[in-house]
Amino acid sequence: MRNHVLWIVKNDLMVNWPSFIATLLGTLLMAMITGVSLDYVIEELYNGAKLNNNTIFLDIIFLGITPSFVTLFISGPYLSFRTLKEDPFSRKLALLRSLPISIKSIFISRIVLMCTYFILFTICFYIVVYSNVSESSLQQFDFTSLIYLFLFWSGYALATGSILTYMEYGTNGKKLFLSQVVSLFLIFIVITFMIILFQTSVTEWSIKLIRDYQHIPVLCSILIGSIGFVTTTAALRQRLINRDYI
Repeated sequence: MRNHVLWIVKNDLMVNWPSFIATLLGTLLMAMITGVSLDYVIEELYNGAKLNNNTIFLDIIFLGITPSFVTLFISGPYLSFRTLKEDPFSRKLALLRSLPISIKSIFISRIVLMCTYFILFTICFYIVVYSNVSESSLQQFDFTSLIYLFLFWSGYALATGSILTYMEYGTNGKKLFLSQVVSLFLIFIVITFMIILFQTSVTEWSIKLIRDYQHIPVLCSILIGSIGFVTTTAALRQRLINRDYI
């Protein structure tokens, strides 16, 4: 089984290396912009400034983009409407099932790829974000608090990103596309809700949460992320067992 898992993972990486490079470069570029914006928001927040466009941008990045680190989000299936018709993820599963490979091996390979992408892109993203935060901001929101903030959002990204992995391999192209539309709508609702009712952004709220309670929100976020990961991957395994691959 181990050889099958390694073969699937290796083959997937070799076939998708252009998308991997594109996603990595896109992640680094977004991280640079995020770092500059976060630095500005921290400075303004501690100086008592009001909500600005930088916080809205950060909300979109943290709520909408970081969960996508579980997959190659700058690739054909996410950049083309052909996904609706061609259903590339289901076709990939059907091809694997036509080979003498067990469902357990296929399932484990999906989880290995998900974790590999998530860990790599998340670490690269936050390293670049940190490198773009100025010393003056770190004097107000220190290094430990910044790491707590990164871990807080990583827990969220793991929980919601796990759902994306399930949508890729547990459903079809239409449902995957629809899930992205619903996600964008929900993010818009959350951002608007925070602005209208609390005159703040989700990012500002998370910074204040870390500032006031330090590691407690981080532990809660990581716990929720872990529960979400275990629950969703268990659902995916069951779905792969019962799925029709014809």
